[in-house]
Amino acid sequence: MKLRGIISMTLMIASILALSACGDSGSSDAGTSSDASAGDGGATADAGTGGAAGQAYQPFSESNMAVQKARVDEYEKINKIRKEAKVENAAEIFKQILAAYQANDLQNKVAARKGDQKYAPADVGAFLDKHISSAIQMGMAAKSDSEIAYAGQTADKLLLTFFYYYVYHELFSRAGPKLDEAFGTWGLDFNGANPKGLAKMSAAREDRFKVIINKTVFDGMRRLRDIIQKETGGAADKKVPADHAEYNGVMEMIEKEMVRAFAYGVQYEFEDMSKNQKLDVYLIEARLFWESVEPWAKANAPDLAAKIIAHLYPSGAPDRNAADYFLKDLDAVKKGEKLIAFDEAAKLTNELVKKIEGK
Repeated sequence: MKLRGIISMTLMIASILALSACGDSGSSDAGTSSDASAGDGGATADAGTGGAAGQAYQPFSESNMAVQKARVDEYEKINKIRKEAKVENAAEIFKQILAAYQANDLQNKVAARKGDQKYAPADVGAFLDKHISSAIQMGMAAKSDSEIAYAGQTADKLLLTFFYYYVYHELFSRAGPKLDEAFGTWGLDFNGANPKGLAKMSAAREDRFKVIINKTVFDGMRRLRDIIQKETGGAADKKVPADHAEYNGVMEMIEKEMVRAFAYGVQYEFEDMSKNQKLDVYLIEARLFWESVEPWAKANAPDLAAKIIAHLYPSGAPDRNAADYFLKDLDAVKKGEKLIAFDEAAKLTNELVKKIEGK
């Protein structure tokens, strides 16, 4: 409770300072810009995300991130209703999941997403959309509880992966309106309450592992806001230089916090396998969380990454283009025909977490 109070107070102060520095949040200076910046492909424009050329915009205003927050709300709807699915109602539940996935241009944004990190998969958006869409179709036609679990977990976890890449993309854009979109996508309210999406996942990791993630990310975004304000003078069409050392350092720190949250998710699932229940479901969850971790891990700790992958896929990792990429051997694991050394896998994942933390 003390931590939540600190976060709440920090967010409130930051919001007040930002708004007082830029004027009334209802000012006519707030215009529109597109979030279809470099790397978004054919994605459609979002309204209310910045100011007209040369105008000052108002940072950390709800109007700048309304569409992003709406997409996070669609994710929360999917996260909730997937848990209500049973064989007898799966077709209807997954129709609702499909509708939520297509709302607010979410699916188009997923499909168009490109990775800005030099080590990110070039096809990350198309890959995510392929597997989310296939999972929804699997859910509609599900004949077993396992198929329902696989489908729901895939749609849920891969949307979180999309949000991770989206947040980084907006930070990588180095412009004020894009920072607001990143904040809205992270999933915290200005008062620090009601975490959603990535922030909700991170809060769960904080509770399980007694760490701090959300406050670190928020403080980092607040620092980026200050840098952007100094470098651009509040003009929505200006950017922080690409070689700005402090901006780049804070952006890297935020990315590591996101990767760390997902890595803790992998560790969490390996640890839960010790319960010897639903091993196949825990395994697919670990694989899905790993999707956000793997590019960073392979680039920065390749030997450790290879060892973790060997536990995630005991008979060898499938080709990335395989239709059953996340599903391989799950039935064999469920039946006990393929064994997972989950204790060793959890230890290796914790080693990776420490690597991410710089320890």
